[in-house]
Amino acid sequence: MGKFDGILLVSDIDATLFNSQHRISEENKKAIDYFKSEGGKFTVASGRMRDAVGNYFDDFRINAPAILHNGAVLYDFDTDTVLYKKTIEPERKQAIFKVAQDHPEFGIEIYSDERVYIMQECFETERFKTKNYDVTYGMPDEIWDRPWTKALIVGTEEELDAFEPIFKRDYDSGYSARSGKFYLDIVANDVSKGYGVRCLAKCLKINRENIYAVGDNMNDYEMIEYAGNGFAVENAVKELKKIAKKVVPSNDDSAIAYIIYELINSI
Repeated sequence: MGKFDGILLVSDIDATLFNSQHRISEENKKAIDYFKSEGGKFTVASGRMRDAVGNYFDDFRINAPAILHNGAVLYDFDTDTVLYKKTIEPERKQAIFKVAQDHPEFGIEIYSDERVYIMQECFETERFKTKNYDVTYGMPDEIWDRPWTKALIVGTEEELDAFEPIFKRDYDSGYSARSGKFYLDIVANDVSKGYGVRCLAKCLKINRENIYAVGDNMNDYEMIEYAGNGFAVENAVKELKKIAKKVVPSNDDSAIAYIIYELINSI
């Protein structure tokens, strides 16, 4: 019997598990390794696609299925198995098309079958040139009929702060959430990171009170709200801090290690 048997720890990646240099600290690595060695289940919940998570496994390893695309996909890297996948409702695609027509200043990205389709380029599109992802520049006609796992509207923080309420009022009232300053994520209505955590915990037969989750932005809201022990990092948005059980150190101060060592002291 390990100290952490029956405990699930789920972390957001960007600005939570990773520091400002997009790296995981040695303190976090050591703490996660110890947590797993004592029977704990550690995984990530991210807006990222499969390869964008798997590419970092030289730095850290998970030992439970990962929640991807903000809860739209639950994926087991060990067995290369999709445990579930939810796609955007077909009728909502027209809202994305209308945003592209009305707002050429925004970048628009469509995620389908783990490939990125750049409908509209912007300042953030350059990030794909340094990454080994499957990216298509342009929107082939057949993609409109394919299932979309996620759509991403990309703009400056000021642009999206102003546009987000307009998008939800005038374009699409379905589920969307900010995953960062520059990103507004659109996924299926019945999913979120919280939905992913519920499904994962059911698969692992872990009780809600033994779920620990931590994040920094609004796409983490449902996950933090659902977890028996939901935390916000110090650098989190204020809305997340309001519902968190506790505010923990920032992503630059090894927040995951802090949670694990606090957990040790509470057992």
